Amino acid sequence: MRFFTQPPLFLSLSLSLSLSLSLSLSISPLRVCYSSAILKSLRPSARPVNTFQQDIPPEICKRKRGRKGGVRARVRRRPSKPFLPTIITGNARSLNNKLDKLRANVRHLHEYREASILCFSETWFTEDTTNASVDLKRFNVFRTDRNSFLNKSHGGGVCAYINDRWCHPNNIQVVHQSCSPHVEVLTLQLRLFYLPREFPSIFMNVVYIPPLANVPIATDTLSDLIHNQTTKSPDAAIFTTGDFNSCTLNAALPNLTQYVDIPTRRQRTLDLCYGNVTQAYKCVMPSHPSVTLTTTCLYYFLCTAQY
Repeated sequence: MRFFTQPPLFLSLSLSLSLSLSLSLSISPLRVCYSSAILKSLRPSARPVNTFQQDIPPEICKRKRGRKGGVRARVRRRPSKPFLPTIITGNARSLNNKLDKLRANVRHLHEYREASILCFSETWFTEDTTNASVDLKRFNVFRTDRNSFLNKSHGGGVCAYINDRWCHPNNIQVVHQSCSPHVEVLTLQLRLFYLPREFPSIFMNVVYIPPLANVPIATDTLSDLIHNQTTKSPDAAIFTTGDFNSCTLNAALPNLTQYVDIPTRRQRTLDLCYGNVTQAYKCVMPSHPSVTLTTTCLYYFLCTAQY
């Protein structure tokens, strides 16, 4: 008689495991392939909207900052201290006999007191005229007098009064002084208290061209002077003002802007102001014409540049 016994449990488990492994090795796994079109379709159509950013008021939102970052805000905080000079210019025709009136205007009128620069042509100062006799309170005077070797014994001369609340005297440098029968020039280089990064410095040219001057020579002299200033400091603000008479710089320096758009001597515009900053100034008459200097045409240049 034959007896059949049941195999052990561990033997049956090993047989089933080996069978499943052999079956799994014989069957290849499935691969899922995606095309580029399908992958692009899975990409979100737009970036999610940040609702928190929309709730921030626009005046305190951060904006892209560059070379002009923050300049406009600083100018609004200091409306009485502009980075470009407010200029009062005119032909004095002897400033010695008008100093009392000029000192009174500086003391009582805000246009003169808060002006950055006072520029005068035909000062008629001589070598015997001292700075102490022609000074103004809170202003520093710089002048170029007519030389004694010229044929004309009197007349001519230019000067500039710099407000010390706008520019410290240590930051004022006399770059050029010249006096010839054709043109008289005073050039100052200024580094201000409040100066944006756009302008490393400011060049101020005060000019007087006599009526009988040789216009081509005067134009070439001023053109070479301004070209040298541009080469020395390409980003500097350059302004040229004074009595030009029959001379202009429109053809020689077409990149400059002429700001005077009103007659300065009867129906003619003889006192001009040029600059390399577009729309920098608005030319207006002083608000108190009855107290302006006698026989002197003064014009107030208000800074209107936007940054």
